[in-house]
Amino acid sequence: PYAIDHPGNMTNIFATCDTGEASSLPNQIHLTFPHRDASANVAVSWKTGADNRFSVVRVAESPDALETDAARYFQGHTLQFFGFTDRFMHEVHMCGLPAATTLYYQVGGGGIWSDTFSFTTAPEWGDAETEFVFAATGDTRSDTFELWAQAAEQIRDSGAQMLLFSGDAVDAGPVQAQWDGFYAAGE
Repeated sequence: PYAIDHPGNMTNIFATCDTGEASSLPNQIHLTFPHRDASANVAVSWKTGADNRFSVVRVAESPDALETDAARYFQGHTLQFFGFTDRFMHEVHMCGLPAATTLYYQVGGGGIWSDTFSFTTAPEWGDAETEFVFAATGDTRSDTFELWAQAAEQIRDSGAQMLLFSGDAVDAGPVQAQWDGFYAAGE
């Protein structure tokens, strides 16, 4: 593993590799944009238990094609933060995707895959003709994140194609349980 020094923190980064049988399912799955060109680049992150170091995403233009030769596979990295020996965080960047296209994906690897989800890439960079609907929110700090779960569901059901989150997600940034509640409620 590679060790990266952070002030008062140590993070181990592992390449995706076969670590034998993995049993913990991916959860807290989220998409972001790793590059200003969201028409071709999307990143996905998720959490698993410490038995699962597989960081793979498979993508296809239909859910039925995910287990065929038509699927594209992207590999990423597995992160283990200092003090958290019971979990791994995973991140994969998917680059070179087709613009304005709905794609279906699963995260995992080693025979353990998430449910199937979908996303639509942004219109071609510079396209001023295509309508793009997004929502903006923030300040979800809470003990239960019940309202954040309701808001995330309403945003999804409203037809928003992207969510811009302004910050103040949790009350106490160093408290992992609050982040787990935030991510689980917004999954």
